[in-house]
Amino acid sequence: MGLTDILSAQPNFSGSLTRYQYLTNREVTEYNIIIWFWTPDTLYGDLHSNDFIGLKYSPTFFGRVSTSKGEFRYYDPGEIHFEFPPTFNAPPVYIPRTTPPQLRENADIFITNNDASNLTTLRFNPDEGLLVYQRT
Repeated sequence: MGLTDILSAQPNFSGSLTRYQYLTNREVTEYNIIIWFWTPDTLYGDLHSNDFIGLKYSPTFFGRVSTSKGEFRYYDPGEIHFEFPPTFNAPPVYIPRTTPPQLRENADIFITNNDASNLTTLRFNPDEGLLVYQRT
């Protein structure tokens, strides 16, 4: 999980990106497939997207969740847990132009095959390290 689709506009940015566990500009893949948070997903840090956030089944959010849109996208929602009430229509969060180019360039990586039938997910687990899942 991480940053996607870096914006080219010069932002008015006064906060720190380190407060976010997950920060995106778009919540769809390059093939326009929605990126869903679903039951196995548990986030402990803050999450923000400048796009719609997709919620499927029963993900868990212990940090603050915000989106620059007015609603979530749902698919068969279950018992979605929010430790704090979500914030809608939040101001967009941009990555400053002063961010090192290597970070900005690597923040736009999509990990799919050409037709998006295989999707690779990377998850960090403090006890086990980096876990890699491949949907086939």
